[in-house]
Amino acid sequence: MMTASGEDSPLVSSTGEANPRFYGALVRFHASSHMALEVAMDYRRMLNPEGTARIRYTPIQASILFFPLRTAIAPYLVAGVGWYRQRIEAIDGGEALVSTTTSETGYHTGFGAQMKLGQHAAIFLDYRYSFVDVTGSSGLAGAAYAATSLSSVVNLLNAASGNALTSKLEHRGRMWTTGMAIYF
Repeated sequence: MMTASGEDSPLVSSTGEANPRFYGALVRFHASSHMALEVAMDYRRMLNPEGTARIRYTPIQASILFFPLRTAIAPYLVAGVGWYRQRIEAIDGGEALVSTTTSETGYHTGFGAQMKLGQHAAIFLDYRYSFVDVTGSSGLAGAAYAATSLSSVVNLLNAASGNALTSKLEHRGRMWTTGMAIYF
């Protein structure tokens, strides 16, 4: 299954365009007629407008889906746990000079619907709210995005690596996910 997710973000894509989308894949295992297990991994890479910082997000979520009705259009509830990784690099000419990585665990809940397209395919749409509450600064990714020079990004990441500054992951909030499932 392929997914495209969106969440609120001021960051831009690696091409410099506004891009709040994640791209990824997921696998669903139907444990019973009313329950499914899901594992999903998404990926997003952005540059700040000056091209001095590259920010990568890699969230992985494990979820339980409950289908109260098994109809052609089946609504479901979703809840689970996620591991959220954020890597920020100071770059010059495409090469990483210094980097820092932050990982946190959080929970999510939401709802969605799946519409069957025959015996071997379905499309789905769901809404999830992630609860990742990390204490720390106002956000290392936001600071790297706002940095106007390579030296300011390098200084920020050096401070973060030396524990003088703690980062805050930006995975708290809402996310819409859509995709197509192929059943074998």
